[in-house]
Amino acid sequence: MTKKLIFLPVLLSFGAAAQATDLPKPVYRASSEPVNLVEPLDYVQVCDAYGEGFFYIPGTQTCLRLSGRVRTDALYRRFADKPQNWGGVVDDSPQGRDLNSMRFRARSYIRMDARSDTEFGFVRAFSELRATVDSDSERYGESPIMDLNKAYIQFGGFTIGRTGSLFDFFTGATFGSVHRDWSDANSWSAAYTEVFDDGVSVTVSVEDPVYRAHGVFTGVEGENGRAGNKAPDAVAAFRMDGDWGSAKLSAAATHIRPEAAYVPGEVGWAVGAGAIINLPQLGSQDAMALQFQYGNGAVSYAGIDDDEVFDAYYIGGDTRKTEALSFSGGFTHYVTPDVRTDFDASYAVVDTPTGAPLPDFNRVSLDWDLVWSPVTGLEMGVDFGYVRTSPEETKDFDEGSALFRVQKTF
Repeated sequence: MTKKLIFLPVLLSFGAAAQATDLPKPVYRASSEPVNLVEPLDYVQVCDAYGEGFFYIPGTQTCLRLSGRVRTDALYRRFADKPQNWGGVVDDSPQGRDLNSMRFRARSYIRMDARSDTEFGFVRAFSELRATVDSDSERYGESPIMDLNKAYIQFGGFTIGRTGSLFDFFTGATFGSVHRDWSDANSWSAAYTEVFDDGVSVTVSVEDPVYRAHGVFTGVEGENGRAGNKAPDAVAAFRMDGDWGSAKLSAAATHIRPEAAYVPGEVGWAVGAGAIINLPQLGSQDAMALQFQYGNGAVSYAGIDDDEVFDAYYIGGDTRKTEALSFSGGFTHYVTPDVRTDFDASYAVVDTPTGAPLPDFNRVSLDWDLVWSPVTGLEMGVDFGYVRTSPEETKDFDEGSALFRVQKTF
């Protein structure tokens, strides 16, 4: 029996070989043209009409630039010791031992910039996606944080979408480890810009107030703050650009709509002026910036973003507005082509109405960094910041920070 099992595979293999000899042999014909086994490709073509990095989207006349940034940093913070329930607002944010003195962060940006010349003129679409993971978001269960930082379309002088406020001008030179008091907000806007000769331009815009409104303080729990908006903010700006630098004048108006229906609304307004001046006598990339911003019932336009500060206070049956004023500036100096230092400073004064629970206060913010760029797009450096807040009839409180950052822009 065992011998039969051993010879059985041998017999089967001979049978299979015999069958194979009976099959017809394939006929090979010579071909005059080689067989093309690869689909034709539309090779990407460089588009140099809008600067470096653009290429034509295959099959279109649209030029696209893909870019981005990866940023990592470690921040040490000494938190401000604010008075309890400062300004009459209960602070329900993390306190004491719940706070992270060390914050580690990783953040990425992906930018897409599409441009084309059409029968209607120049058309541009831009978007910037941002993703952040850090110690705070991980601890409080909010990680990762994904947001659409910017997304807008430009054509025929119009800019529509989410972009930086057209009121803003200088928004910092340093890494920014502490808050500095100047207007710096992204919002939905619909703007029109008319460009004249000699670098002069005028812009008018309507913008979503939800990113700026601080509302009205009534002193009644659940009735402090802002109601839903009924009208956009209005912004106008005049700007000049030249080899010497740039300058800007801007103004804004906003509707103060209280959360409580019995509280009368008000109109807030703001103005700003600033200049960025190139300093070629110090270095080819050196520059300094100076600006002034004032808000009357529109404190965000002066860079005041504290939750305890309201645009207005309901006192004695009247809605009384808060005034805010800020002076700020910055300076950049290249020590060598690969090493630069930046310095930012701001001084803000907040004047609340008589009878408001929040006292008048002023604030000084200082921030300095030293940055090394060994190769194009790569930066690493340190940043140190200090802030002192000085309320009337209350002791001062301060905060400090130290930041180490590495980032690559591509």
